[in-house]
Amino acid sequence: MPLIPFFSTFFSDFDDFLITRIGPDVQIATEFWGLLLNFQFDAVGGCQQEVRSTDHVLWAFNAFNVDAFLRLDGPRRLEIGQTGTFTVTDGSTGKAVSGAAVGGKVTDADGHVALAFVDAGEHDLKASKNNTIRSNELVVVIF
Repeated sequence: MPLIPFFSTFFSDFDDFLITRIGPDVQIATEFWGLLLNFQFDAVGGCQQEVRSTDHVLWAFNAFNVDAFLRLDGPRRLEIGQTGTFTVTDGSTGKAVSGAAVGGKVTDADGHVALAFVDAGEHDLKASKNNTIRSNELVVVIF
């Protein structure tokens, strides 16, 4: 995986660094980087936050101006041709997200989408929808 450059500025008021740029995305007065821990805005800075291996950590550009932070859940292993049901929710509220794209299909009113795979191997899925933060990656192994 290639390294992506990031830039930050130290703010003594927060006793922490604030991200100003990651890759091509540079903060402006109305759009900037937000840090979420388990889909909630973090109360402390990234340098001060202790995390566990089970935590969801997200640095998101323009995080304060979106409708939802997508979370994708579903089976991690399926047999070739077996249908798996995947669910997209707003990670911050737990509410189902309809109309999110996953694996070439769109979620229903309950946030569900059914997918079957014809090729063995690892398949990387993410959920996306306009005016949201794209979901975590879910790796599904097809055997």
